[in-house]
Amino acid sequence: MEMLRNNSHYSQFLKLVTKANLTSLLEEASDDGLTLFVPRDEVFAEVDDWVKEKSDAELEELVKAHIVPDVVCCAGIVRSEWPFTKTIETINKSQLTLTRDRRPKVQNAGVTRCDQVSTNGIIHEINDVINVAPRRQQPPNFYNLFSNRPFFFK
Repeated sequence: MEMLRNNSHYSQFLKLVTKANLTSLLEEASDDGLTLFVPRDEVFAEVDDWVKEKSDAELEELVKAHIVPDVVCCAGIVRSEWPFTKTIETINKSQLTLTRDRRPKVQNAGVTRCDQVSTNGIIHEINDVINVAPRRQQPPNFYNLFSNRPFFFK
């Protein structure tokens, strides 16, 4: 939290963290540490209308999609292509894809500043708000897939 407060380029993300009531999570020391993917204020200015349309619950999920409950350094993000891409899980159980071409990339956002180390984790500055695909619901039973297809049950 101290690093977010001390960097004037992260004020919009800090406001969202506060609004989502996640300040205690970021202030507490963690054995494993945290990784934050933080968009600069200019990024939030570009998507301001989109952010304003979000409910408080959606904003909380958005912030949680930028926090990983482990330390991930830029050196650990290596060049890879599907199906061998590396994924990590955020604190809201979303899966983020990590790749590298010229620079590290997380999901749809490029990492513009790597490895800002703090006492309980690491911050990577990114050039976009992370867009996580909605989770797909799995059918509870394979045969339910065909229940609304009467031609299977004649």
